[in-house]
Amino acid sequence: VEGPRRRSSQAKRTPRFRDMLHRGLIALAIVVCCAESASVGHPGGVQVEWKDLSYSVEVGKGPQRSRKAILKGLTGIAPPGHVVAIMGPTGSGKTSLLNALAGRTLASPGGCLSGDILINGEPRDEGSFRRLSAYVQQDDVMYPHQTVAETLQMAARLRLQASDAGSAEYRENFVGSLIQQLGLVKARDTVIGDDKTRGVSGGERKRTNLGIELISDPNVIFLDEPTSGLDSFQAESVIHTLSKLADHGRTVFVSIHQPSSAVFNMFDYLLLLSEGEAMYYGPAKRAVAYFSSLGHRCPNLFNPGDFFLDLVSIDYRTPDARNTTSQTVQNLGAAFRLHWSKVGHAKARPTPAKGAFPPIARMRSLSDLLTAEGRPITPPPPPPPGPRPKFAVGWGQQFLALYGRAAKEVSRDTQSIVVRGITTMIFAVALSVAYSKKDIDAQKAIQDKTGAMFFMAVNQAFGMIGPVLGSFPIERGIVLRERMARSYRLSAYYLAKVWSEMPVVCGLPVVFGCITYPALRLRRDIKHFGIFLLIMVLNSICATSLGILVSAATSSFREANSIAPVIMVISLLFGGFYVNSQNMHPFLVGLSQLSFIRHTFAALSINEFKGLHIPCEKGAADCVSGGDQVLSRLSLDTLTLGRAILGQVALIGMFNICALAALRRNMPSFEPLKSGQVPGPPSEPEGKKQGT
Repeated sequence: VEGPRRRSSQAKRTPRFRDMLHRGLIALAIVVCCAESASVGHPGGVQVEWKDLSYSVEVGKGPQRSRKAILKGLTGIAPPGHVVAIMGPTGSGKTSLLNALAGRTLASPGGCLSGDILINGEPRDEGSFRRLSAYVQQDDVMYPHQTVAETLQMAARLRLQASDAGSAEYRENFVGSLIQQLGLVKARDTVIGDDKTRGVSGGERKRTNLGIELISDPNVIFLDEPTSGLDSFQAESVIHTLSKLADHGRTVFVSIHQPSSAVFNMFDYLLLLSEGEAMYYGPAKRAVAYFSSLGHRCPNLFNPGDFFLDLVSIDYRTPDARNTTSQTVQNLGAAFRLHWSKVGHAKARPTPAKGAFPPIARMRSLSDLLTAEGRPITPPPPPPPGPRPKFAVGWGQQFLALYGRAAKEVSRDTQSIVVRGITTMIFAVALSVAYSKKDIDAQKAIQDKTGAMFFMAVNQAFGMIGPVLGSFPIERGIVLRERMARSYRLSAYYLAKVWSEMPVVCGLPVVFGCITYPALRLRRDIKHFGIFLLIMVLNSICATSLGILVSAATSSFREANSIAPVIMVISLLFGGFYVNSQNMHPFLVGLSQLSFIRHTFAALSINEFKGLHIPCEKGAADCVSGGDQVLSRLSLDTLTLGRAILGQVALIGMFNICALAALRRNMPSFEPLKSGQVPGPPSEPEGKKQGT
């Protein structure tokens, strides 16, 4: 009886057990689905760790040479989904630390960057990290004649993958939503502006600059003084935008000098520096209590940011004040080192498993965020299988996009075009008036023509080389930022830049030639006139190419403006008018071949005098009866028109190849990191959960 009863009770419990098991499996499936859904939206982002990070440079020369420490053994960790504020007085190492973490510490003689930086628990790979990070510079360098929408559209066109960028609808919706969320709707069609052109406000420039970097949907964002030059409202708006990005899984680093209390309350972590040493690193909300425990109590209703800066700044006004404040800073540094040794490593968190990097943990994509904010975006086509390419789009698309931007910049700079046009016409009219006398002696007109042709070559050369001298030094910051983001190849940028200048470079000499050619009574047939215009256009391209070379090889407009006149005067001296090539030293004859003015003057002279009959008065002594005699006296009788024009073309090619090489060589190099050990993390800020 007992056996059947037991089997009967088991039979009764079996359905109940199966039901409970079924419900448990359903609940587990729901949990797994929710977890997978959450992982798509917020799978952890990128955790940045650093330990014993030090940076020093050599200062002084000779016996006075010494090593100055900029960063002194900094250690910390920044989990994803948080805003880390790097604060400190001027010269404390804020920007140096930001550059070191971002891998953008400029190489310098005697510089040494040591320590260890890990991304999701693995040593940082420079190439991979640059693809998933963004760096917003303090200087908002952008093209002044581009509107906000055009600036962001260009970034989307160059940085989105080819499958995305090929969809104009997706790109338009994406940029439109980004403009809306950055609060730039009002300034959408306003140009960026500069010192000469009125444009957007300072806060709008900051947010546009931020938007450029957000196009690539970075996991880690570095910002150098994003609130400098802004009022409190604009500064709060910028930091609020960063806080929203961090809330969705991004790791945000901000160097900031003196935030308002409202801005300070938006920070999750605070890293307080003084003299390159950490005074505090941990949750920003606990900083006041930490310093109070050391006997430095922040007064009530006092901005914590101001209090901390006053506390860790060294007063150099008097020796006593300097000694007192220096001792305070030393004590605070020693106290934090002790605090970190007890607390920092004790609260270490597990890092992501091996293999989480370089495969990028994508948090919640920017498209999803913008859609969630109220503006739906049609998802782009899936990327093609295989490894991620070095550049988002191909060379041809890069060139077309960059050429369109550069052409807009040139065409919209109407003030420069008008000034150059007026200057060209003034010189053309002045030259025409100077040679406007009629019934002049044909023999004496030889000197007039040779002098006028040499003047035209020199005048157009100086008129073309000046405006391009400052082009690359001014744009170097933009090119560096876009190249660091792997937006395009340098060759695509250079060719687009050069070709965008061609309409003006070719148009002005044509206008100049159409005015001066008939006034100088040069050979009146369409063939020689067409060749004359071709020579003048090639001369202008030569001068522009030389100006681009000087601009690319120098670091500032002042430097380029000092070197270019020296090169032009030497080219003018060996131009074939002042010194006959037969009277030169053989070495200088070869050097004169590098003078594009010489090739231009030779081509103009051959085009005018070759086969020309020059009338002589009866009984006139030393009469030049033909143009070939003129060429012989100029030592141009052995040179053909084709060789002279070919010399111009060869110099154009040589100048541009050298300019591209100089531009590539002048791109900054970065200090390598000498590896150290693995760091430990700070404690978790209140009110947030780690997103790992």
